[in-house]
Amino acid sequence: MGSFWISILVNILVKSLALLGIPLVWWYITARKDSRFPQWVGITEVIKTNQRKFVISVILAIVYVLLMPTFYAIVHPDAFQSNESPGFSGIMFIYPLIIHPVFETGFLEEVGFRGFVGKRLIRKFGFGAGNTLQAVIFGLAHNLIAAYRSSGLIAAVGVFLITGVFGWIAGYVTEKQAGGSIIPVWILHACANTGLFHFKLI
Repeated sequence: MGSFWISILVNILVKSLALLGIPLVWWYITARKDSRFPQWVGITEVIKTNQRKFVISVILAIVYVLLMPTFYAIVHPDAFQSNESPGFSGIMFIYPLIIHPVFETGFLEEVGFRGFVGKRLIRKFGFGAGNTLQAVIFGLAHNLIAAYRSSGLIAAVGVFLITGVFGWIAGYVTEKQAGGSIIPVWILHACANTGLFHFKLI
């Protein structure tokens, strides 16, 4: 059990350095005189240009998030945690319920992919190409090798498509419906990963 928590801490540290540290350094070198870091990565107030479209897009995103476990089960049936995985009891539930979905994946991945990568690509290539590129990168970053090794090519492609589509939806909601704020998709991402925690892929 001790080694499990050590590996968790190492994983969080590595993710923090990559998904928060790199954007922070980039901002400090290139943009600190123009904007504060939270604004630069979209940790800002939600600005809804169209209330109806915002609500519809968020509802559709929620529907997709609710369907994601089913999609994973179809393309990667071996993705469920085995009985060898450590159980969570007492205060240890803070990890699957809060630390993992809200911070380790929800916050860090939204800052890294939508707040940093997505905004830079969209600024350079326009929304269509930039958002698609960040979604592709997001999909590729989601344990495709593990999926391929355990279940083959179909599982790896399925994981890429499922996470890539979520990445595209998250970019759309952020840039087109929330005025550049990552907060709505941070919440969506946290909810998705609370439901998907029992999979090995996240």
